[in-house]
Amino acid sequence: MSAFTYHIAISDKVYSSSEKKNFILHRIHHALLGSFVFFSLLIGFSEAATAQQASPEPTLIISFQQDKIRINNPVLATILLTNEADLPITQANLSVVTPDFIHIHPDSCSKPAQTGPIDLGALPAHSVLATPKTLCLQVEPASAVSGSYNLLFSVMYSQEERTGVVTAEKALQVDLIGSEVILGVPLAFAGFVLPGLMILIALRWFGVPFARDLETEDRIIYGVILSLLLLGPFTLLAREAATAPWIQWLDIQQEISIERLGVYIVMGLALGVVMGVVYRWYDRSRKARAAAAIEALKFRDGDGRAKLIYKALKLNNRVYKKKFYFQHNKDQSRVYGYHYALVGDFIYVFPSFQLIASRLLEEDLRKKVLDAARPLDTFRSDPVRISSVLELLGDDHSDAFIIQYAVDEISEDGLPGPDNTGQTYITLDASKYSPPPPLETTQVGYLLELLENEPY
Repeated sequence: MSAFTYHIAISDKVYSSSEKKNFILHRIHHALLGSFVFFSLLIGFSEAATAQQASPEPTLIISFQQDKIRINNPVLATILLTNEADLPITQANLSVVTPDFIHIHPDSCSKPAQTGPIDLGALPAHSVLATPKTLCLQVEPASAVSGSYNLLFSVMYSQEERTGVVTAEKALQVDLIGSEVILGVPLAFAGFVLPGLMILIALRWFGVPFARDLETEDRIIYGVILSLLLLGPFTLLAREAATAPWIQWLDIQQEISIERLGVYIVMGLALGVVMGVVYRWYDRSRKARAAAAIEALKFRDGDGRAKLIYKALKLNNRVYKKKFYFQHNKDQSRVYGYHYALVGDFIYVFPSFQLIASRLLEEDLRKKVLDAARPLDTFRSDPVRISSVLELLGDDHSDAFIIQYAVDEISEDGLPGPDNTGQTYITLDASKYSPPPPLETTQVGYLLELLENEPY
């Protein structure tokens, strides 16, 4: 082997120097080809990225007029879309995902609510939506729930052969009663309590017992109830589309402001004064009627037995089935009777009467008396039926009554007093006699017994 010739052993094969040279050149060729492909791909990716940067996505901007929505106090949303790409947007549709009780009205709250996509129209390259889209967000009172909600706005657009979607989220607070406070007290709570309390205060001014006797805790409860009764009708009417604005302003479901609370207080006070005036008029009329009734029941000279018994039953409608007595506070004397009535400072004690229906009564009147008295076996113990019969008789027909058992008087020595057989009643000084205890005796007396033809 000469000095210029050598062999290389690779994989048990021996290459000559010429073969080694060819192998190295082949390897260099493949390396250059791979580098060319790599740099070509890198340039392609760079151009694609540059092209993508040249066509950016549209930008969706959402602006709320306020961050809280209340019943009858909608929120206006402004929608803005920008196109910074070199290609125009040929079609853009806006969709809004909200809770079921938030309705979307395009352009104005007076327009019908829309549930499908809203057309935003076309948008040239490098431009902004010429007229921002306005949406009215309104709460449905029947199903509204307080809380914070995220509203999803999405725009699906077309850009020549390309389509895409851009989205944006916006938080919205649903507040049904408001959160303003005054002197540490929430105005919403005051709006539900103060109008009713003003009614109660006015009623107390006029001496209405119901308002005067309430405990503090009960006043709060009744204050809320009266407030709802006062303002509830305005709240119901406010839901009607054609309702006057001032009625909608009085809706208690709106945010309670200081001005609105002041109007509620004045309304409660005014209603309370009206109710107090009506109560005082009614109370005076009732007292006047009661005084007239008492005056009509006073015993007067010339009253017949029917009228006297009728007045006694109206003043004291208990019909005693046992004989009773009044006892003098000092000398222990007693007065035995069968019925009594207290009129002012005097006690009127009555004997036991019988009404003879078949005597001195005309046939028609007798029939009416018997019809009013039936069933006859319990008539003697029923003051209502007795009064009905006495009203039929009026001042007439006193001769139809006879005294069955007279009022007895017993002295402190146990001796009989004056004979009261013919007396319709006797009068006692109420300050000198104790209330009558029942007397256990076999002799049973009644204020009135009805006898048809024969005693029974």
